[in-house]
Amino acid sequence: MQPMIHWTDYLKYRAALRGFDLEKLEAIVRHSTERYFDTETERHVVVGRHNLQLVIVPYDVDNEIITLVTGEIYR
Repeated sequence: MQPMIHWTDYLKYRAALRGFDLEKLEAIVRHSTERYFDTETERHVVVGRHNLQLVIVPYDVDNEIITLVTGEIYR
């Protein structure tokens, strides 16, 4: 069973502002092989492509629930 993704209202707002498709963000979080752990924020981080944009998405994991924080775009 895959963990459930919790979409906060703020994340949905920021994704819409940046033109991100939530389905593509979910695919990045679930399937990207480029993953890190940020020791400063103590958050997991996943890196992937949203169309031509490189995105970095920090997230928290708690009891099989993934809560996405926000994403950054790098070109």
